[in-house]
Amino acid sequence: MGEIDRAVASYLRSFMIDNRETVRVDGFLAGFDTMSRSPGVNYAVPDDEAEPGLQAVQALIETFRNRGCMPRIEYLPGAAPAVEPVLLRAGFRREGLLTVMMVAREHFVEVLPPPGFAIRPPAGDQERMSMRRVQARAFGDPDPDPVELLRLHAGVRRGFQPLIAVDEAGTVVGAAELTPPREGLAELVGVAVDARFRRRGIGCAITGALVRAAFQGGLARVWLTPAGVAEERIYGRVGFRVETTALHMAVPPA
Repeated sequence: MGEIDRAVASYLRSFMIDNRETVRVDGFLAGFDTMSRSPGVNYAVPDDEAEPGLQAVQALIETFRNRGCMPRIEYLPGAAPAVEPVLLRAGFRREGLLTVMMVAREHFVEVLPPPGFAIRPPAGDQERMSMRRVQARAFGDPDPDPVELLRLHAGVRRGFQPLIAVDEAGTVVGAAELTPPREGLAELVGVAVDARFRRRGIGCAITGALVRAAFQGGLARVWLTPAGVAEERIYGRVGFRVETTALHMAVPPA
């Protein structure tokens, strides 16, 4: 198990303990969002070097179903290589094998926003909802409801740092967030740009602004999981490098 795998796996569990309602099932830490049953915010992370039996995985599945949530796992295969075969036997299927990228302070490259655009925190609930709308549409999710605004406020109170990109008219055209720091790490999430404003360097600029804020706050490294090869190239411009992989698995609905 590599140092990066250990660090990110430890971060995931620490983040879950501080930001979710957690339940421990033999070899796993399951976390549940109190405001949403969305699969993206309700999942389990295995312990490092976990070797769960089929009975433990079935108990984990029941834990999710009893809460009305899809059974899901997000983890670093390099930190728990024995987990996937048991998950497959229990009915889990791969959702995706994701690249994990990381930027260290010495590799960071400053990227400024293009002319006519500014990067700043959202000001007021209207901009916060616009931010969530840009993110939802970029990721193919439904437009946010008022509960999402409550989740955003709660996240900021826990240490999330949201930033938006706005044009000269004040229209929100991009967004991203930095998660609360844990063990010298933070994760960059929700990087999104309105389809009409892509290929102008806006995503790079938001990414760079959040990474700079992380380093100014004393962190040593920031990590993320890009959606694909094109996104890897974007983050590479800021100094991110491919380090390892993360695996997302779930039990599909019957």
